[in-house]
Amino acid sequence: MNLHGMMTATNITDFNVLLLRAVINHPKTEGHVIVQHRERNVFGNYPILSRSHSDISIDFAIMPPVKKPGQDFRTTILLIDHLGNVHKVKNVFFKGPRIIKKSEEKKQKENMYSISNPIEKEVVAVLKDELNKLLIDLTHQYVYYLSSWPRSVASITIKT
Repeated sequence: MNLHGMMTATNITDFNVLLLRAVINHPKTEGHVIVQHRERNVFGNYPILSRSHSDISIDFAIMPPVKKPGQDFRTTILLIDHLGNVHKVKNVFFKGPRIIKKSEEKKQKENMYSISNPIEKEVVAVLKDELNKLLIDLTHQYVYYLSSWPRSVASITIKT
């Protein structure tokens, strides 16, 4: 089960702060946190400048999954900075992946026997086979996003 989210962090101190880790307590999981560069649209291990704010991206991989597909996940995220300070973001809501019902899946399919051109029929057969292989690989990989993706209303304020 993968969790991904973006939020805004505000640094109200007089010094730059570097976020090093992201942690979820239940289940105990360490994740990654990266900060957007102040002047460019790139993310990395950048500091949050004093008296400013930056967008941050967080990622967690929870194994085994604690929720079933379609269920939402609520948690508290702990962000640890370079000084060892812990910043809590409470009640972060990750929206579960949408489950396609069998009836919707059937509506999307076109029958191969209705294709009259033999070349098109062969291409469709190959593509269908590749798609089935891909779907088998993705069966156990569910990604949860913050509920207001791409930008979360959740934000942290860094203070000491």
